[in-house]
Amino acid sequence: MQPVVGQLDFPSEVGDRVLKLTLKLPLSLGACLLVFLAAALYGIYGLTQALQTYSTTLQSAEQNRAATDQVTILFKTQVQEWKNVLLRGKDSGARDKHWKAFIQNEERIGREVGKLLAALPEGESKALVSRFASAHTTMGGQYRKGLD
Repeated sequence: MQPVVGQLDFPSEVGDRVLKLTLKLPLSLGACLLVFLAAALYGIYGLTQALQTYSTTLQSAEQNRAATDQVTILFKTQVQEWKNVLLRGKDSGARDKHWKAFIQNEERIGREVGKLLAALPEGESKALVSRFASAHTTMGGQYRKGLD
């Protein structure tokens, strides 16, 4: 049956609308899902970057803490060697042995402090280590004076 000119063909227009709606709805849902997926991937990327930054910062801080602990142990050992020089100073062999150990610790502390200063960022920690390095150098001179 042919439609009369000027007469509307309702089933075909409704069918076109349904077809358009059946395409629009899944496409819009798919577009929304793609936007959500992109946002989720961007969030995951940002989180990964933040975790890497945190890991690097934490690792650096741990290395600096370990280096500081090493310097502390060396310094305590150096002070103990000075005490040994004083206590066993009557015997020249023992005095020379402990004085040599004192000097070795002093040199090693200087190297370790230099490495630590190079690794530390500018700030309070670096200033404190720098002050320690200066005081340690002064102390070494005073110990030499005391020995003579």
